Amino acid sequence: MVFRDEGGCVLDDRLTRQAKQQAKDAIQGLMQRACDEINSHIEALEQIHHATPSPDWRAAYEPQPYDEPKPVRPLPRKCGMLDRLLSSRRAEVEKENAEAEAAYNASLLLWNRHRQEHEAREVARKAIIEERVLTELPAMEIVLEESLMDIVWPRETALSSEIRDHGRVVMIDVDLPEIEDLPRKTAAVPARGYKLSIKELPVTRHQQLYMRHVHGIGFRIVGEVFFVLPKAEEVVLSGYTQRPDKATGEVQDQYVYSVRVNRRDFADINFANLKAIDPVEALGRFDIRREIARGGLLKTIAPFEEPAAS
Repeated sequence: MVFRDEGGCVLDDRLTRQAKQQAKDAIQGLMQRACDEINSHIEALEQIHHATPSPDWRAAYEPQPYDEPKPVRPLPRKCGMLDRLLSSRRAEVEKENAEAEAAYNASLLLWNRHRQEHEAREVARKAIIEERVLTELPAMEIVLEESLMDIVWPRETALSSEIRDHGRVVMIDVDLPEIEDLPRKTAAVPARGYKLSIKELPVTRHQQLYMRHVHGIGFRIVGEVFFVLPKAEEVVLSGYTQRPDKATGEVQDQYVYSVRVNRRDFADINFANLKAIDPVEALGRFDIRREIARGGLLKTIAPFEEPAAS
């Protein structure tokens, strides 16, 4: 930790010692916040599945408020003594007030039109979420796309979906990160001193983080599908990454795991205790194609192209 004055200049040793003595608690608090910020990136990757909804729940319509501020009627400008004496000055004030009132009325008219359009969209959205999603494929596609886009991923995550069999089956392809994309540094506040301890994750711990993250992504998506699509009974999710082809050297999309999950079996998981769940083991309970190489990395596989036989 480097101590500087208000101008950005480094403090000399005497002032640095004085700052440490007078603001010890504040400095340690600052170090702890910096430490937590570094470690939070790893925690977010490893705990992505903690927010997975239970398949026994159903997504509810949540009204979106109309947040455009309502126009405020302007206060009319009052005529001063000189304005009252001179008709031209009085006419100027009256014209200014009339123009301000006209502008207000136009703004209010536009505001009301936008509010009515918003309310109409909300009525349509409510019908999609509560009724049409049960029977209409386009409504299912809208609800699924919006819900997956609303997930806040710790790293950019791209995916595509296809709804089949009148909504009973959902096929998902998700672009997973490679292990090189994940952070490797952790931080700790020392018991003594004013220098954060920054360390590289051990190789095995980094591989464990990667496995938990890429499987946590799949776990979260499967849960989201069942949550927003009440008619869905099976999710076929396949994860791929970009790797160089061993024959050509060209970078290609290569699948690393593919899993078929039935709603009924997914509901057997204790969603009240997701902190105890290892997503690698959790997805392994289902019909999964996955080859884990020595060292914990995923080999290329051929994904499922069809749902399980009904």
